[in-house]
Amino acid sequence: MVSEILAGERKKFIMMVGAGVLVVLAFVYACFIIWDSVHVRRVAAEYAEAVANSDWEAVFSEPDEKIPLHTFDKSLITTDENGYRIYRENGVKTSLTGIDVSKWNEDIDWEQVRNAGIEFVMIRIGNSKLNSGEITLDPRYEEYIEGAQAAGLKVGVYYYSQAVTVEEALKEAQFCIENLAGRDITFPVVFDTERYDGSSRADVIEKDLRTDIAVAFLNRIKDAGYIPAVYMNTSWSLTAVDLERLTEYDLWYAYYGEELYWPYRFTMWQYTDKASVPGIKGNTDLNIAFIDYSAR
Repeated sequence: MVSEILAGERKKFIMMVGAGVLVVLAFVYACFIIWDSVHVRRVAAEYAEAVANSDWEAVFSEPDEKIPLHTFDKSLITTDENGYRIYRENGVKTSLTGIDVSKWNEDIDWEQVRNAGIEFVMIRIGNSKLNSGEITLDPRYEEYIEGAQAAGLKVGVYYYSQAVTVEEALKEAQFCIENLAGRDITFPVVFDTERYDGSSRADVIEKDLRTDIAVAFLNRIKDAGYIPAVYMNTSWSLTAVDLERLTEYDLWYAYYGEELYWPYRFTMWQYTDKASVPGIKGNTDLNIAFIDYSAR
């Protein structure tokens, strides 16, 4: 009888402990959900504030002294007969004109593209899925790189990252390296970090972690013998990364305004996403490169 009573009491005690653990776990989970929601809203608010503050002339009136400035003369950026932006020094064109493409550009006639005055192309080699982070190869990558190189264009690639850990970033970089094997790449291998809609897995990580991720990817690319670069727009560079920690890497800068206020060093500028280029259906992005990577 005593043993039965003790067994019953033990069972009650275990049930009470189990119920208590469940309550604690439920409380912790609720706290996490609340924190995550607040964090997402804060990150989104910071980005929205930066976007709303579009008076870039005022924002950059006093550049950060710890970040290297660009050295070219903005007044020397002009437009050629094709409507492409070019840079002339002493009357000589020193820039290159390029496009960037992904599967969304569909069929491309690379001979027409070259004959239209395009000199280089940045091809999306792949991307990570927004929610799972699964690494995927752009289905047009091999077709594009073979067609572009056969037409005589200089080629670089970019990877649209959704890494949320350094380990994931290293996997993304290794994926690029493996799929570049045997390819003659003369332009950079680019870490593309940008906001999707505020809800993707990489949209809401902290600035320091995102910077760690970028540095890990870029260093792995550099160690493999390629030229590393990072792609960002104005607002993202101000709110999402520690720009000072990325100054040793080339910047592919995205900004679609007419007047260029960005004061810091960059080597390529994506200045429109609404260009019309023979050989490509619909709109495409146009870029100006201020250095010829293939001459390095």
